[in-house]
Amino acid sequence: MRKTTKILCIMLLSSCTFSNNQEVVKGYHDNGNLSYLYYLQDGKRNGSYKEYYPSGKIQIEREYVLDSIVAQKITDINGKVLVNYKKRNGRLYGLLGSSDCISVFPMVE
Repeated sequence: MRKTTKILCIMLLSSCTFSNNQEVVKGYHDNGNLSYLYYLQDGKRNGSYKEYYPSGKIQIEREYVLDSIVAQKITDINGKVLVNYKKRNGRLYGLLGSSDCISVFPMVE
């Protein structure tokens, strides 16, 4: 009886297919190391998103739910955390920035 149950479970698990139709998207640095990795579902980012420095260290980690960021962690090349937050009920909780960050926007005088 136990052997039959195990075989039935294996057959059932091997016949399962995922219907979420997620596409894996990858990019690479010139040195061949992974640059980014994320998943698309119906053309929208969904699930884990990671960007890497050319050295292979993680630079950005995000969690998406249908193209909306629900969590994000950004580290500098030395591993210092610059941003680390989660979004719950429309509010952001955690470290949202650092004085060490460099603005990507031009200064207006």
